[in-house]
Amino acid sequence: MWAGGRGRRPSWWPAEEPWPPPHPPRPSGRVLLRFGLTFSLSLLTLAAIVAAGVWAALVALGVISASWELRGAALAILLGGIGCFIALARAMRRRMAPIAALIEGAAQIERGDYSARVPERGGREVRALARTFNTMSERLGTIDSQRRSFLADVAHELRTPLSIMRGRLEAMIDGIHPRDDDHLRAILEHASSLERLVADVATVALAETGSLPLHLEPLD
Repeated sequence: MWAGGRGRRPSWWPAEEPWPPPHPPRPSGRVLLRFGLTFSLSLLTLAAIVAAGVWAALVALGVISASWELRGAALAILLGGIGCFIALARAMRRRMAPIAALIEGAAQIERGDYSARVPERGGREVRALARTFNTMSERLGTIDSQRRSFLADVAHELRTPLSIMRGRLEAMIDGIHPRDDDHLRAILEHASSLERLVADVATVALAETGSLPLHLEPLD
């Protein structure tokens, strides 16, 4: 329904937003090039560190014959490589922290917790994604709050005439009120009010699903 734009407008979709929604923008060539270069340089750096570490380990352990000076240099390179690996792991962890926060926030929304917010940090694209995520979460929370409020109002409006009708009928059965036309007419009025409320709810449901028939007429 997203890609083809088919289907009716869902009830949770904001009325002020266009339906069907526009296609999500594709990443620009600059972003893809930057990602490719970063990935390639990371692979080359990792390969160089691994090769230097293997060579230094073999020289330090005496597998490859070398002088004491070369063995000392190899041991220093090995220790430096371990330090660089630890620093690289910490840097990757810091860079992946915003992505992990987005994943956790998406899991919270999936569980129905629309109060999920993520910190807007990291690269420019990641910050833009976090900002969009927070906006989406806030909008979903607003829609859910409006839905709950609407259901509470509907329940209250439906309960009131039912309670009055039940009270009048019980009073007539117990003999408190006479079974005359005046009391029956009052019950009929509340039944009509209840019928109008049910019809209004059905109209709202049809409007939200896009199935409400519209009769357009020119007006002066």
